[in-house]
Amino acid sequence: MLLSMCVLSVIVFYVWCISQMEWGHDAPSLTGDRRVRAVQDDVAPSTLAVLAEESPPSKAQRSTTGQVSTINHISATTATRSNVHVPTINHDTTTSLTTTRKPPQTTVTTRSPTTAKPTTTSTVVPTTSKASTTTTTTTAPSDAHPPLGVITLTSFDATQSFLKSLDRPMFLLFTCAKSPDTHEHWSSTCADAEAAALTAYHSLSPRHRLAIVRVGSSQAEADNSPFRSDFDILLHDVPTFMRYERNNQGYANTSFVLEGQSVANADLIEYALTEGTSVTSTRKNSVETISDYAAYRRMARLFEDLVPTYLLFMSGSWPHNNRVWCVYCRHREAVVEFAFHKYAAPNAKLIKVQVAQLPADWNKDNPYKKLDIAYVPYMLVPHVDAFEMLFYQHYRGELDDVDMLRSMFERDAKFVAEGTALLNPGVNSG
Repeated sequence: MLLSMCVLSVIVFYVWCISQMEWGHDAPSLTGDRRVRAVQDDVAPSTLAVLAEESPPSKAQRSTTGQVSTINHISATTATRSNVHVPTINHDTTTSLTTTRKPPQTTVTTRSPTTAKPTTTSTVVPTTSKASTTTTTTTAPSDAHPPLGVITLTSFDATQSFLKSLDRPMFLLFTCAKSPDTHEHWSSTCADAEAAALTAYHSLSPRHRLAIVRVGSSQAEADNSPFRSDFDILLHDVPTFMRYERNNQGYANTSFVLEGQSVANADLIEYALTEGTSVTSTRKNSVETISDYAAYRRMARLFEDLVPTYLLFMSGSWPHNNRVWCVYCRHREAVVEFAFHKYAAPNAKLIKVQVAQLPADWNKDNPYKKLDIAYVPYMLVPHVDAFEMLFYQHYRGELDDVDMLRSMFERDAKFVAEGTALLNPGVNSG
Protein backbone atom coordinates (compact mmCIF):
# COMPACT_ATOMS: atom_id res chain seq x y z
CA MET A 1 0.00 0.00 0.00
CA LEU A 2 2.81 2.40 0.93
CA LEU A 3 4.67 1.62 -2.30
CA SER A 4 1.56 2.34 -4.38
CA MET A 5 1.11 5.70 -2.68
CA CYS A 6 4.74 6.62 -3.39
CA VAL A 7 4.41 5.75 -7.08
CA LEU A 8 1.17 7.73 -7.31
CA SER A 9 2.84 10.73 -5.64
CA VAL A 10 5.72 10.68 -8.15
CA ILE A 11 3.28 10.57 -11.08
CA VAL A 12 1.23 13.47 -9.68
CA PHE A 13 4.41 15.50 -9.08
CA TYR A 14 5.61 14.87 -12.64
CA VAL A 15 2.27 15.94 -14.13
CA TRP A 16 2.37 19.09 -12.01
CA CYS A 17 5.92 19.90 -13.22
CA ILE A 18 4.83 19.56 -16.83
CA SER A 19 1.95 21.96 -16.24
CA GLN A 20 4.32 24.57 -14.76
CA MET A 21 6.74 24.84 -17.65
CA GLU A 22 6.76 25.26 -21.42
CA TRP A 23 8.66 22.57 -23.29
CA GLY A 24 10.79 23.51 -26.30
CA HIS A 25 9.89 21.92 -29.59
CA ASP A 26 13.40 22.14 -30.98
CA ALA A 27 15.39 20.65 -28.12
CA PRO A 28 18.53 18.90 -29.29
CA SER A 29 18.42 15.14 -29.74
CA LEU A 30 21.65 13.68 -28.42
CA THR A 31 22.23 10.19 -29.79
CA GLY A 32 22.89 7.82 -26.93
CA ASP A 33 22.32 10.61 -24.43
CA ARG A 34 19.36 11.51 -22.26
CA ARG A 35 16.78 13.61 -24.06
CA VAL A 36 17.32 17.27 -23.29
CA ARG A 37 14.31 19.50 -22.70
CA ALA A 38 14.78 23.26 -23.00
CA VAL A 39 12.30 25.90 -21.94
CA GLN A 40 11.11 27.96 -24.90
CA ASP A 41 12.30 31.58 -24.69
CA ASP A 42 10.20 34.03 -26.70
CA VAL A 43 13.14 36.40 -27.21
CA ALA A 44 15.06 33.88 -29.32
CA PRO A 45 14.97 35.25 -32.89
CA SER A 46 14.88 33.04 -35.96
CA THR A 47 17.84 34.88 -37.44
CA LEU A 48 20.54 36.92 -35.74
CA ALA A 49 22.99 39.37 -37.23
CA VAL A 50 26.59 38.61 -36.36
CA LEU A 51 27.83 41.24 -33.94
CA ALA A 52 31.48 41.79 -33.19
CA GLU A 53 30.84 42.47 -29.53
CA GLU A 54 27.63 40.58 -28.68
CA SER A 55 25.27 42.24 -26.20
CA PRO A 56 21.93 41.44 -24.52
CA PRO A 57 18.70 42.68 -26.11
CA SER A 58 16.97 45.91 -25.25
CA LYS A 59 14.34 46.05 -22.55
CA ALA A 60 11.60 45.98 -25.20
CA GLN A 61 12.87 42.59 -26.36
CA ARG A 62 13.03 40.99 -22.94
CA SER A 63 10.89 37.94 -22.37
CA THR A 64 8.36 37.82 -19.59
CA THR A 65 7.37 34.21 -20.20
CA GLY A 66 8.94 30.83 -19.71
CA GLN A 67 9.77 28.97 -16.55
CA VAL A 68 10.06 31.37 -13.64
CA SER A 69 11.72 30.80 -10.31
CA THR A 70 9.65 30.76 -7.15
CA ILE A 71 11.50 33.89 -6.07
CA ASN A 72 9.64 36.92 -7.40
CA HIS A 73 12.66 38.89 -8.54
CA ILE A 74 13.98 36.19 -10.85
CA SER A 75 12.41 37.81 -13.91
CA ALA A 76 13.52 38.78 -17.38
CA THR A 77 15.68 41.86 -16.94
CA THR A 78 18.82 42.46 -18.96
CA ALA A 79 21.01 45.33 -20.07
CA THR A 80 20.40 47.45 -23.15
CA ARG A 81 21.72 46.07 -26.45
CA SER A 82 24.26 48.11 -28.34
CA ASN A 83 26.38 47.47 -31.42
CA VAL A 84 30.17 47.52 -31.08
CA HIS A 85 32.30 46.94 -34.16
CA VAL A 86 35.11 44.43 -34.44
CA PRO A 87 38.40 46.02 -33.39
CA THR A 88 41.04 46.12 -36.10
CA ILE A 89 44.17 44.25 -35.06
CA ASN A 90 47.47 45.03 -36.74
CA HIS A 91 49.24 41.68 -36.69
CA ASP A 92 52.44 43.17 -38.07
CA THR A 93 53.23 45.10 -34.94
CA THR A 94 53.45 44.31 -31.28
CA THR A 95 52.38 47.72 -30.10
CA SER A 96 48.97 48.75 -28.91
CA LEU A 97 46.41 50.15 -31.31
CA THR A 98 46.57 53.88 -31.96
CA THR A 99 43.89 56.45 -32.52
CA THR A 100 43.58 59.29 -34.99
CA ARG A 101 41.94 61.51 -32.41
CA LYS A 102 44.17 64.40 -31.41
CA PRO A 103 44.96 64.09 -27.69
CA PRO A 104 44.19 66.95 -25.35
CA GLN A 105 46.69 68.85 -23.24
CA THR A 106 48.31 66.36 -20.86
CA THR A 107 49.10 66.89 -17.21
CA VAL A 108 49.84 63.79 -15.14
CA THR A 109 50.72 63.94 -11.47
CA THR A 110 51.21 61.68 -8.48
CA ARG A 111 51.25 62.68 -4.87
CA SER A 112 54.72 62.81 -3.38
CA PRO A 113 55.44 60.99 -0.09
CA THR A 114 54.36 62.69 3.10
CA THR A 115 57.20 64.23 5.14
CA ALA A 116 57.46 66.36 8.24
CA LYS A 117 57.26 69.44 6.03
CA PRO A 118 54.79 69.70 3.16
CA THR A 119 56.41 69.39 -0.25
CA THR A 120 55.52 71.47 -3.29
CA THR A 121 56.76 69.09 -5.98
CA SER A 122 55.00 66.33 -7.88
CA THR A 123 56.00 63.52 -10.23
CA VAL A 124 55.42 64.04 -13.94
CA VAL A 125 54.86 60.96 -16.10
CA PRO A 126 56.40 61.46 -19.59
CA THR A 127 53.83 61.68 -22.37
CA THR A 128 53.83 61.46 -26.15
CA SER A 129 51.53 64.44 -26.63
CA LYS A 130 52.63 66.77 -29.42
CA ALA A 131 50.93 69.84 -27.98
CA SER A 132 52.95 72.97 -28.62
CA THR A 133 52.54 74.37 -25.13
CA THR A 134 54.89 73.29 -22.37
CA THR A 135 53.36 71.15 -19.66
CA THR A 136 53.88 72.55 -16.19
CA THR A 137 53.09 71.05 -12.82
CA THR A 138 51.95 72.81 -9.71
CA THR A 139 50.79 71.64 -6.35
CA ALA A 140 47.05 71.81 -5.78
CA PRO A 141 45.55 72.11 -2.31
CA SER A 142 46.04 68.99 -0.21
CA ASP A 143 42.36 67.98 -0.43
CA ALA A 144 42.58 67.92 -4.26
CA HIS A 145 45.34 65.28 -4.29
CA PRO A 146 44.60 61.56 -4.39
CA PRO A 147 46.02 59.63 -1.43
CA LEU A 148 49.65 58.47 -1.32
CA GLY A 149 50.50 55.70 -3.76
CA VAL A 150 47.74 56.48 -6.26
CA ILE A 151 48.70 57.72 -9.72
CA THR A 152 46.46 60.12 -11.65
CA LEU A 153 46.42 60.14 -15.46
CA THR A 154 44.48 62.78 -17.37
CA SER A 155 44.84 61.97 -21.07
CA PHE A 156 44.89 59.04 -23.49
CA ASP A 157 48.48 59.64 -24.62
CA ALA A 158 49.74 59.97 -21.06
CA THR A 159 47.98 56.76 -20.07
CA GLN A 160 49.34 54.84 -23.08
CA SER A 161 52.90 56.00 -22.40
CA PHE A 162 52.62 55.04 -18.76
CA LEU A 163 51.07 51.62 -19.42
CA LYS A 164 53.65 50.70 -22.06
CA SER A 165 56.39 51.27 -19.49
CA LEU A 166 54.88 48.87 -16.95
CA ASP A 167 56.75 45.73 -15.97
CA ARG A 168 54.21 44.59 -13.37
CA PRO A 169 50.41 44.39 -12.96
CA MET A 170 48.40 47.52 -12.19
CA PHE A 171 44.87 48.34 -11.07
CA LEU A 172 43.13 50.93 -13.25
CA LEU A 173 40.07 53.00 -12.35
CA PHE A 174 38.59 54.84 -15.33
CA THR A 175 36.38 57.61 -14.00
CA CYS A 176 35.00 61.05 -14.84
CA ALA A 177 37.19 64.10 -15.04
CA LYS A 178 36.59 66.70 -12.32
CA SER A 179 35.52 70.27 -12.88
CA PRO A 180 38.53 72.62 -12.56
CA ASP A 181 36.34 75.06 -10.64
CA THR A 182 34.45 72.82 -8.21
CA HIS A 183 36.71 69.72 -8.22
CA GLU A 184 33.51 67.66 -8.46
CA HIS A 185 32.66 64.76 -10.79
CA TRP A 186 29.97 65.32 -13.40
CA SER A 187 28.53 61.92 -12.47
CA SER A 188 27.58 60.89 -8.93
CA THR A 189 28.30 57.27 -9.87
CA CYS A 190 31.90 58.24 -10.61
CA ALA A 191 32.15 60.01 -7.26
CA ASP A 192 30.80 56.99 -5.36
CA ALA A 193 33.02 54.58 -7.28
CA GLU A 194 36.20 56.59 -6.73
CA ALA A 195 35.48 56.96 -3.02
CA ALA A 196 34.84 53.22 -2.63
CA ALA A 197 37.93 52.27 -4.62
CA LEU A 198 40.24 54.58 -2.69
CA THR A 199 38.84 53.49 0.68
CA ALA A 200 39.29 49.81 -0.16
CA TYR A 201 42.71 50.37 -1.71
CA HIS A 202 44.15 52.02 1.39
CA SER A 203 42.50 49.66 3.87
CA LEU A 204 43.67 46.53 2.03
CA SER A 205 47.13 47.61 0.83
CA PRO A 206 47.00 45.31 -2.22
CA ARG A 207 50.06 43.99 -4.03
CA HIS A 208 49.68 46.31 -7.02
CA ARG A 209 49.34 50.08 -7.32
CA LEU A 210 46.22 51.91 -8.40
CA ALA A 211 46.03 54.45 -11.21
CA ILE A 212 43.04 56.75 -11.63
CA VAL A 213 42.42 57.60 -15.28
CA ARG A 214 40.16 60.61 -15.80
CA VAL A 215 38.11 60.27 -18.98
CA GLY A 216 36.20 63.27 -20.28
CA SER A 217 34.64 66.28 -18.58
CA SER A 218 31.16 65.26 -19.77
CA GLN A 219 29.22 62.19 -20.84
CA ALA A 220 29.56 63.13 -24.51
CA GLU A 221 33.32 63.50 -24.23
CA ALA A 222 33.61 60.19 -22.39
CA ASP A 223 31.52 58.50 -25.09
CA ASN A 224 33.98 59.68 -27.74
CA SER A 225 37.10 58.79 -25.78
CA PRO A 226 39.81 56.86 -27.67
CA PHE A 227 39.83 54.42 -24.74
CA ARG A 228 36.61 53.02 -26.20
CA SER A 229 38.48 51.71 -29.26
CA ASP A 230 41.69 50.64 -27.55
CA PHE A 231 41.97 46.88 -28.19
CA ASP A 232 43.18 46.01 -24.69
CA ILE A 233 41.15 48.43 -22.57
CA LEU A 234 38.01 48.72 -24.74
CA LEU A 235 36.34 51.05 -22.26
CA HIS A 236 32.57 50.58 -22.33
CA ASP A 237 31.51 53.17 -19.77
CA VAL A 238 32.72 55.13 -16.76
CA PRO A 239 33.39 54.27 -14.05
CA THR A 240 35.23 51.04 -14.88
CA PHE A 241 37.74 49.14 -12.75
CA MET A 242 40.16 46.46 -13.96
CA ARG A 243 43.41 44.66 -13.30
CA TYR A 244 45.87 45.38 -16.12
CA GLU A 245 48.99 43.39 -16.99
CA ARG A 246 51.07 43.55 -20.16
CA ASN A 247 51.96 40.27 -21.84
CA ASN A 248 54.92 39.21 -23.95
CA GLN A 249 53.00 39.70 -27.22
CA GLY A 250 52.81 43.47 -26.89
CA TYR A 251 49.21 43.42 -25.69
CA ALA A 252 47.74 43.51 -22.19
CA ASN A 253 45.53 41.10 -20.27
CA THR A 254 42.71 42.59 -18.23
CA SER A 255 40.71 40.85 -15.51
CA PHE A 256 38.40 41.51 -12.54
CA VAL A 257 36.56 44.08 -14.65
CA LEU A 258 33.77 45.99 -12.88
CA GLU A 259 31.55 48.70 -14.36
CA GLY A 260 29.08 51.32 -13.16
CA GLN A 261 27.50 50.77 -9.76
CA SER A 262 29.55 47.59 -9.31
CA VAL A 263 32.64 49.75 -8.80
CA ALA A 264 30.91 51.48 -5.88
CA ASN A 265 30.16 48.14 -4.21
CA ALA A 266 32.68 47.79 -1.37
CA ASP A 267 32.61 43.98 -1.41
CA LEU A 268 33.15 43.78 -5.17
CA ILE A 269 36.04 46.24 -5.08
CA GLU A 270 37.63 44.27 -2.25
CA TYR A 271 37.19 41.08 -4.29
CA ALA A 272 38.93 42.70 -7.29
CA LEU A 273 41.75 44.32 -5.31
CA THR A 274 42.54 41.04 -3.55
CA GLU A 275 42.26 39.21 -6.89
CA GLY A 276 39.52 36.98 -5.54
CA THR A 277 41.15 35.90 -2.29
CA SER A 278 38.73 37.92 -0.13
CA VAL A 279 36.16 35.14 -0.61
CA THR A 280 38.01 32.19 -2.15
CA SER A 281 40.36 31.90 0.82
CA THR A 282 37.47 30.57 2.92
CA ARG A 283 35.12 29.21 0.21
CA LYS A 284 36.28 26.49 -2.15
CA ASN A 285 33.37 26.31 -4.60
CA SER A 286 34.25 24.76 -7.92
CA VAL A 287 34.56 26.93 -11.05
CA GLU A 288 35.13 25.14 -14.36
CA THR A 289 35.28 26.19 -18.00
CA ILE A 290 33.92 24.35 -21.04
CA SER A 291 35.27 25.64 -24.34
CA ASP A 292 33.64 23.36 -26.94
CA TYR A 293 30.23 21.85 -27.60
CA ALA A 294 31.45 18.24 -27.44
CA ALA A 295 32.59 18.78 -23.86
CA TYR A 296 29.26 20.38 -23.04
CA ARG A 297 27.33 17.38 -24.42
CA ARG A 298 29.50 15.06 -22.35
CA MET A 299 28.75 17.10 -19.22
CA ALA A 300 25.01 17.05 -19.98
CA ARG A 301 25.03 13.30 -20.52
CA LEU A 302 26.76 12.62 -17.20
CA PHE A 303 24.92 15.26 -15.15
CA GLU A 304 23.32 13.77 -12.01
CA ASP A 305 21.96 16.85 -10.17
CA LEU A 306 23.70 15.93 -6.93
CA VAL A 307 25.00 19.43 -6.13
CA PRO A 308 23.76 22.93 -7.09
CA THR A 309 25.13 23.61 -10.58
CA TYR A 310 25.01 26.85 -12.56
CA LEU A 311 25.85 27.27 -16.23
CA LEU A 312 27.15 30.71 -17.24
CA PHE A 313 27.14 30.98 -21.04
CA MET A 314 29.58 33.59 -22.28
CA SER A 315 31.78 34.40 -25.24
CA GLY A 316 35.25 33.15 -25.97
CA SER A 317 38.25 35.47 -25.83
CA TRP A 318 40.75 37.02 -28.21
CA PRO A 319 44.03 35.06 -28.27
CA HIS A 320 46.11 38.25 -28.19
CA ASN A 321 45.04 39.48 -24.76
CA ASN A 322 42.57 36.89 -23.42
CA ARG A 323 39.81 39.52 -23.39
CA VAL A 324 36.33 38.12 -23.94
CA TRP A 325 34.87 39.70 -27.06
CA CYS A 326 31.42 40.14 -25.49
CA VAL A 327 31.57 43.46 -23.62
CA TYR A 328 28.70 42.55 -21.29
CA CYS A 329 30.28 39.20 -20.43
CA ARG A 330 33.43 41.05 -19.52
CA HIS A 331 32.10 43.17 -16.68
CA ARG A 332 29.57 40.60 -15.41
CA GLU A 333 31.89 37.62 -15.12
CA ALA A 334 33.62 38.91 -11.98
CA VAL A 335 30.29 39.81 -10.32
CA VAL A 336 28.86 36.33 -10.91
CA GLU A 337 32.01 34.64 -9.62
CA PHE A 338 32.07 36.86 -6.53
CA ALA A 339 28.44 36.14 -5.63
CA PHE A 340 28.91 32.44 -6.34
CA HIS A 341 31.95 32.10 -4.10
CA LYS A 342 30.40 34.17 -1.31
CA TYR A 343 26.82 32.89 -1.20
CA ALA A 344 26.49 29.55 -3.01
CA ALA A 345 26.54 26.20 -1.21
CA PRO A 346 30.05 24.95 -0.31
CA ASN A 347 29.71 22.06 -2.75
CA ALA A 348 28.14 24.13 -5.55
CA LYS A 349 29.60 24.20 -9.04
CA LEU A 350 29.80 27.08 -11.54
CA ILE A 351 30.54 26.06 -15.13
CA LYS A 352 31.48 28.82 -17.58
CA VAL A 353 30.49 27.70 -21.07
CA GLN A 354 32.18 29.49 -23.97
CA VAL A 355 29.65 29.51 -26.80
CA ALA A 356 31.95 30.83 -29.55
CA GLN A 357 35.65 31.55 -29.70
CA LEU A 358 35.15 34.30 -32.32
CA PRO A 359 32.23 36.68 -32.91
CA ALA A 360 31.59 35.21 -36.36
CA ASP A 361 30.89 31.82 -34.76
CA TRP A 362 28.01 33.22 -32.71
CA ASN A 363 25.34 32.92 -35.40
CA LYS A 364 21.98 31.23 -35.98
CA ASP A 365 23.71 27.89 -36.65
CA ASN A 366 25.61 27.89 -33.36
CA PRO A 367 24.72 24.62 -31.53
CA TYR A 368 24.03 26.42 -28.26
CA LYS A 369 21.11 28.23 -29.90
CA LYS A 370 19.27 24.89 -29.53
CA LEU A 371 19.09 25.69 -25.82
CA ASP A 372 17.26 28.95 -26.59
CA ILE A 373 20.23 31.07 -25.59
CA ALA A 374 19.56 34.23 -27.59
CA TYR A 375 22.42 36.28 -26.18
CA VAL A 376 25.38 36.16 -23.85
CA PRO A 377 25.99 36.31 -20.98
CA TYR A 378 23.16 33.98 -20.00
CA MET A 379 22.61 31.60 -17.09
CA LEU A 380 20.82 28.26 -16.97
CA VAL A 381 20.33 26.05 -13.92
CA PRO A 382 20.24 22.35 -14.91
CA HIS A 383 18.08 19.78 -13.11
CA VAL A 384 17.07 16.15 -13.57
CA ASP A 385 13.44 15.19 -13.00
CA ALA A 386 12.01 11.99 -11.54
CA PHE A 387 12.25 10.28 -14.93
CA GLU A 388 15.97 11.09 -15.35
CA MET A 389 15.26 13.76 -17.96
CA LEU A 390 17.48 16.83 -18.03
CA PHE A 391 15.80 20.24 -18.10
CA TYR A 392 16.92 23.81 -17.54
CA GLN A 393 15.63 26.63 -15.39
CA HIS A 394 16.32 30.04 -16.95
CA TYR A 395 17.75 32.66 -14.61
CA ARG A 396 15.86 35.90 -15.29
CA GLY A 397 17.82 38.38 -13.20
CA GLU A 398 20.57 40.84 -14.00
CA LEU A 399 23.93 39.08 -13.92
CA ASP A 400 25.62 42.12 -12.38
CA ASP A 401 23.07 42.45 -9.56
CA VAL A 402 24.66 40.94 -6.46
CA ASP A 403 21.41 40.93 -4.46
CA MET A 404 19.53 38.91 -7.10
CA LEU A 405 22.37 36.43 -7.44
CA ARG A 406 22.66 36.17 -3.67
CA SER A 407 18.97 35.27 -3.32
CA MET A 408 19.27 32.45 -5.83
CA PHE A 409 22.52 31.06 -4.44
CA GLU A 410 21.35 31.25 -0.82
CA ARG A 411 18.01 29.65 -1.68
CA ASP A 412 19.74 26.67 -3.26
CA ALA A 413 22.26 26.49 -0.41
CA LYS A 414 19.35 26.32 2.04
CA PHE A 415 17.88 23.37 0.12
CA VAL A 416 21.23 21.60 0.32
CA ALA A 417 21.46 22.22 4.07
CA GLU A 418 17.92 20.98 4.65
CA GLY A 419 18.56 17.87 2.57
CA THR A 420 21.73 17.13 4.48
CA ALA A 421 19.92 17.56 7.80
CA LEU A 422 17.15 15.21 6.64
CA LEU A 423 19.58 12.49 5.59
CA ASN A 424 21.91 12.99 8.54
CA PRO A 425 19.90 13.99 11.63
CA GLY A 426 21.97 15.75 14.24
CA VAL A 427 24.79 16.60 11.82
CA ASN A 428 25.58 20.30 11.34
CA SER A 429 25.90 20.88 7.56
CA GLY A 430 27.45 24.34 7.97
